[in-house]
Amino acid sequence: MGVYHRGETEPEDLVDVLHIHGDNIDVADQLDTIKEFGPDAVIDTTQFDTPRTQAVVDALTGVVDRYVLVSSMDVYMAYGRLHKTEPGPYPESPRTEESKLRTKPGFGHTEEIGNLHIERVALGQDALDVTITRLPAVFGLHDYQRRAGEMIDKLRESGNELRLHPSYADFHWTWGYVENIADMLIECALDRRPGTRIYNLGYPEALSFMEMHELVARLIDWKGRIIATEETTEVPKQDFGQQWGSDTSKFRRDFDYTERYSIEKAFKLTIDSVQRSGTDEHD
Repeated sequence: MGVYHRGETEPEDLVDVLHIHGDNIDVADQLDTIKEFGPDAVIDTTQFDTPRTQAVVDALTGVVDRYVLVSSMDVYMAYGRLHKTEPGPYPESPRTEESKLRTKPGFGHTEEIGNLHIERVALGQDALDVTITRLPAVFGLHDYQRRAGEMIDKLRESGNELRLHPSYADFHWTWGYVENIADMLIECALDRRPGTRIYNLGYPEALSFMEMHELVARLIDWKGRIIATEETTEVPKQDFGQQWGSDTSKFRRDFDYTERYSIEKAFKLTIDSVQRSGTDEHD
């Protein structure tokens, strides 16, 4: 395995892995080193940026057998409904890989910056086999969005009663633990079947925010109560009237896959590590 990245140092657990330093927009400048290494596939984790995705696809066509693109479930029309950028009736749920996609840039994005557009770059050529992976709400260590940490904070700062707005409490979302997602990406990279594939990744069950807060409360031994009520200071800005679960069964069938870590075990590992180190997920 080799890692191409912009960092100037290597993590202690990856010192024996080949590291190639550079920006992915300039990946063609490192082709001699990459070819000498001889990779079979590449997993591109640099989301959102269309020119960079194009640079990687162009440079590695004819070099690798498969290009695995890390995208997001944000590409679905449901994302536009959630953030009110594309008003209309709620799409079907759970979403499959064939569900309707957005027609406009995502919330805060442009034509060149967004997962929908990097997917179009990858799928807009036929010289390189492509696997599109649409990720869920990913949690674990190094989560800059602090999905577990925010729930812990809410519980501890609420006293003995956490109040959730009813629409937020009942909002179901597909989740994924970072270690499980890494396993899934490796399965895609090792896939030797020809052709293009698209997969939703994540746990098979979509839990509500109420269920997630209850799970975290149990794991940190929080003794208060959690209620759904409109008498709360946190009124959602998003449209939580739809559900946001996605069907991940296609990946499970194709790869005979079962997670190494259940969602409860994964949250326990995340919380234990944060509490043991005294740092947050993104530190």
